[in-house]
Amino acid sequence: MLKASQHFILSLTAPLVLSVMATYGVYLCQFWMKLADGVLLAVLLGVFILMMWLVRMAVRALVPVRCPSCGGRAYEMEGRGNRFMCLSCGRDH
Repeated sequence: MLKASQHFILSLTAPLVLSVMATYGVYLCQFWMKLADGVLLAVLLGVFILMMWLVRMAVRALVPVRCPSCGGRAYEMEGRGNRFMCLSCGRDH
């Protein structure tokens, strides 16, 4: 399990890195799609935004943080950035 500071860094860097990789992958496949420049730019921007959102939600839902009170698993609370709720003791931190 991660510390809260490590989770924060992961939630910032993982979506950015994976979104850039996915966008570059779509860019490399552009000769198969044969899109005009404006359409290709819109597709690349859409892929980037979609991947940023998907990876951020995956990190939020799947990566636990160690609870400082009991040592249990704590997950990020919905709508409250970088606040975590422990599944064992129910405390938020």
